[in-house]
Amino acid sequence: MTKEELKQIHYLKKEVAMWEEELEKLEGEMYPQGAGGISDGSISDKTGRVACAIAECRDMIQEKMSALKKVEAEALRYIASIDDSHTRQIFYMRCVLGMGWKEIADIIGGNTQDSVRMIFNRYCEWD
Repeated sequence: MTKEELKQIHYLKKEVAMWEEELEKLEGEMYPQGAGGISDGSISDKTGRVACAIAECRDMIQEKMSALKKVEAEALRYIASIDDSHTRQIFYMRCVLGMGWKEIADIIGGNTQDSVRMIFNRYCEWD
């Protein structure tokens, strides 16, 4: 598994968050706070368009979540195949948990953020 493939976890998580934010915005348009509903029972064209956009957004979230689960499963298999426990932990924290180098170094202890980054990069070069 390449470094670029591992980065997809991070990017897919950001993409899911982006679509969830969009869904929240659309739902706010559909159901504005303080609105008591449509008094005459009619549905406007705008409401229909927003409802369609909400459905498409939910589909997109589902699609990206499926892709994320697939990539995470592949990454976990790859990480489990790393012989060295120290390196495995660095890969798990970075790729799956999305932690920063300093945070990883602080948790592992005895390493600087530069050293954990270098361990990660060197392993990717050798693999």
